[in-house]
Formats: sequence, C-alpha cells, structure tokens
Amino acid sequence: GGQVTPPIMAATAFIMAAFLGVPYIDIALIAVLPAVIYYASVAFSVYLLARSKNILPPREPVNWHILARRMPLFAIVVALLIVLLLQRYSVGFAAGISVVTLVVLSLFQKETRPSFKDALDGCKRGVEIAASIAVLFGLIGLIAQSVITPGLGIKLSLFITGFTHGNLVVTLFLCMVLCIILGAGMPTAPAYILAALTAVPVMLSLGVAKLPAHFFAFYFAVISALTPPVATASLTASRIANANWMATSLSAMRLAAVGWLLPFAFVMSPSILGFPHMTTQGVIVTLVMLVATLFLGVGLYRFLPGFGHLGWPESMVAFISFLFLAFYIIVSPSAVFIGAGTILFAGLIVWKRFHKGTELGNAKGTMG
Repeated sequence: GGQVTPPIMAATAFIMAAFLGVPYIDIALIAVLPAVIYYASVAFSVYLLARSKNILPPREPVNWHILARRMPLFAIVVALLIVLLLQRYSVGFAAGISVVTLVVLSLFQKETRPSFKDALDGCKRGVEIAASIAVLFGLIGLIAQSVITPGLGIKLSLFITGFTHGNLVVTLFLCMVLCIILGAGMPTAPAYILAALTAVPVMLSLGVAKLPAHFFAFYFAVISALTPPVATASLTASRIANANWMATSLSAMRLAAVGWLLPFAFVMSPSILGFPHMTTQGVIVTLVMLVATLFLGVGLYRFLPGFGHLGWPESMVAFISFLFLAFYIIVSPSAVFIGAGTILFAGLIVWKRFHKGTELGNAKGTMG
C-alpha cells in the first residue's frame, strides 16, 4: 500500500513526472483517490478475514501525553512539505526546507534531540543510501538504453497488437503479464521504468492516453512484488510470519485483489484519475469501484457481516455481483450492469435473512 500512496510512491512519482513532463505534485494528487480505494478494499478484506476466523482485535492503551508531545514533530514537517509542493516549489527545495525544519524541531525535546554521534551516523547512512540509489539508477539507465536503442518497445508494440488484432482488453491483459514478469524480484522504481519502456508504448499504440497507461504500468510493477513465482514481498512476509511462502503469496493476492482491477479501471474509465477535479462520471466510477470491492471481498472470504459464513453457491453469487460492476468499469458504463450487480447482491442478503430467520424458527421450535 505504501508503494502506491502519495507523496513518495516508492520514488516512482518523480520518475513518472519526468516521463510525462508534468509537475510532481500533479502526479501525487492524482494518485490520492486510487490509493484511498486500495486501502479501503484492503481494510475491508482484513475485517472480513478477522470476522471469518473469529479473530478479536487487540486492545492497546493509547498514551495521549506522548502522542501530544511527539505529534508536532511529525505533523508540522509533513504539513510544511505538502504546502511547499502545492505551492509548486521544486521537490529538492521542499525536501531541503522540511529536513532543516525537522532537525530544528527535534532539538526542543530531550527524547528526540540527536547527539553529535547520532547526527554523524545519520549523515553517513544518508550518503550510503544516496550512493546505492545512484548506482541503481545508473544500471537502470543502461537497461533503458538497451531497450530504447534497438527499438524494442516499438517492436514489442507491433507484435502484441498484431497478436491481439487490436483488442484493447486482451492487449491490457498481455501488458499486465509483461509488467509482472519484468518486475519480478525488482524494486518498484526499476520495475516501473522497465514497464514504462515496454508495456506503455503498446498501450499508446492503441490510443490509450499517457497518464492512464503509466499508472497501469506503475500499479502492476507494484503488484509484481506479491505475485508468484518470485513475489519478493510475500517471501519477506512469510519469513517474518514463519509461514509457507506460497500460502502467504496467495493470501496477499487475495487481500490486494482490488490492485488487479484498478489498473484496468485507469485505462477503461480514466475519469477515476481526475482527482482533485472530479467529474460526475469520475465520482460514479469511484463509488462503483468501492462497492465492487465490497462484493469481491464477500465472495473471496465467503463471509457476509451480519449473516456469517457463506456456502460456495452464495459466495459465487457475491462474486458474480462483483463481475457485473467490473463490467461497468472495464467493458461498458451501462447502468444495466450496476442494476444487475446490485439486485443480485440484494437478493443474496434477502436469501440469507430468510434462511437465518428459518433457522432461528426451527431452533425455537426444537427448544419448545
């Protein structure tokens, strides 16, 4: 989730801004709404998983005194950074002023005041990180030239569009596979750059706008970190949890299921990328997307809040309801799809309510 969340977006926001020739802050603002949809979907999936497994949330007391003392150190710096970026100052200037402000504010409290040794260690780590990033992007430059110089992007575009006969949905599916394969085992930034150099030209050749095409490539570059057979993020998580790698990867894919739908929505319903200047269609697509993720979660986890566990036929009804809304987003913005999906899911709720009432009545009759 942090990889797709502004303002940093795993450093790809800066790279995407350079590719598109637009200010960085525009990319960060556009990315807000998709990130909100992603987090809302994941949060609901975690809720369904916890309820279906009867996992009770832990209660942790909050130390409001510490929170009140430490909050200004975080809030002031982040607010300053955002304001400077919104005022169209350069990223370097905004970051530099924010770092200086952070250092000054940290001096006012004993708990956060760095010693001279800590300051030197921090500078050393900063230089090491900067050097590693410089080397990484130097290598990416070599890879990029190896793709650009022989015209691999153009050749790949001609091959894929010829294979799919110009069918956009099939082409997007192949671009998805390409982004995931190229991003396997790589950090987000280089994975996105490779996807931008190979998959994006394919989409552009079919008339897809630059912004949706780049967001499509970016999201699947992130998704590649939890997709088998490499799934580096899932591998790390499985080691932390001492769990099976493949089971962890499949569970991660289920939790992040909306991440597979969002990129297609970017291309087929680009109004979802209109934040903060949303159109009526953009608002409708966003609401449909949120409802679709709820239907999908219920189908995947076979649990309906208020009614308990679902059988396989019932979970398939929820999944089909999701497909209707997905067709609205990806295939055609027809109200018929919204109506069909909503009515079908409402029928599932009525069925569960009737079934639950029947079970309660039978139980009371048995007790009597």
